[in-house]
Amino acid sequence: MSRTISRRQLATAFAAAVPAAAQQASTPATELEKAMETMRANSQKLAAITVPIDTEPAFVFKP
Repeated sequence: MSRTISRRQLATAFAAAVPAAAQQASTPATELEKAMETMRANSQKLAAITVPIDTEPAFVFKP
């Protein structure tokens, strides 16, 4: 059972979602707090991982 959706219906659905996303805009201070919290969470996750010393990087520096 496949349902087809027209381009017009798809555009209408996206157009309805855009104002909802725009209303969730926050102040710069709130965005900064969210970013800081994300950085703290990522730092804690990275600190929990132990990497052996002999692990080589996935890239090579070439001058």
